[in-house]
Amino acid sequence: MFINTKKNPHMLPIYKTKNGEFSMPPWWNPSAPVTPPTCQIKDTTAAWQYFIQFVQKTYGYDIKAIPVGSKLYHGSLEYPQVTLPTAFRYFGTDAVISLWYLNEMVDNMEGDPETTPGYLYEFEVTRPIAFKYLKEINSHPVDDLDCKTEVCVHPQVSFHAPTSGELCFVDLGTEVTIPASLLPKEILQTTSHLKPVAVYKVDIGILDDNYKSSIYDFNPVDAIMQRIWPNLKRQQESPTLDDVQTKVQKSSMLTPSQKRNMLNELNNSDSLEQLENRLDSDHLLKSVVYNLKSK
Repeated sequence: MFINTKKNPHMLPIYKTKNGEFSMPPWWNPSAPVTPPTCQIKDTTAAWQYFIQFVQKTYGYDIKAIPVGSKLYHGSLEYPQVTLPTAFRYFGTDAVISLWYLNEMVDNMEGDPETTPGYLYEFEVTRPIAFKYLKEINSHPVDDLDCKTEVCVHPQVSFHAPTSGELCFVDLGTEVTIPASLLPKEILQTTSHLKPVAVYKVDIGILDDNYKSSIYDFNPVDAIMQRIWPNLKRQQESPTLDDVQTKVQKSSMLTPSQKRNMLNELNNSDSLEQLENRLDSDHLLKSVVYNLKSK
């Protein structure tokens, strides 16, 4: 489902699925589709100009910072720990470039896309992120000294698969490179400017099966299987000791004596698991825990 809404700070088109809403490249519009050229990367001034101007309008000119509320995506073959890079970590302002990067990585390492799990990390910008804009499609932060110490944004060709094959199929995305020195050791750690929103498991085999497809024939977001973090159902099934204590204190069905005994049990427990193991099966407090888990 295509949505274009002011909820997105940059007015990026949104693709809505059962797993969530995902930012798309600024040029993407199913009602007026224009397919990027197939692997004409060298022709930067003609073949790609139509698409580059959308990125330029969104992130170039006088734009000084990625605004609060923007989404950033990172594709990885690791979860939940992701190796901290030595130079940069690459993020996409749209989910498309980060998803195709998964297929590119597996192909480059000669892995099996059918059996290799992929993960899409989604972040939200909580404070404006100042950046340097590299306007050329063939520019790369590795070659720019400023990008070693500050955030850089630039248009980036998104390969559906490596170019060593008979043909290569590509889209144009927008890449955000953040120096490793500005990143936390844990990828799911909230920072002063970014907070993790979700992690999705991706079927790379579906991406690989469709790498020759235009984005209007196959949207890579459809390769997302499910959200695996945070697991809201698991959170509901695992109440904390504080949850149990609140439930006991507010209960109108328990006598003052029963409440005192239950609160003593809670005070003598270091975890919910320890509490449950210590209680007899017919203990009233055990039923309180069961009722909380059943919600």
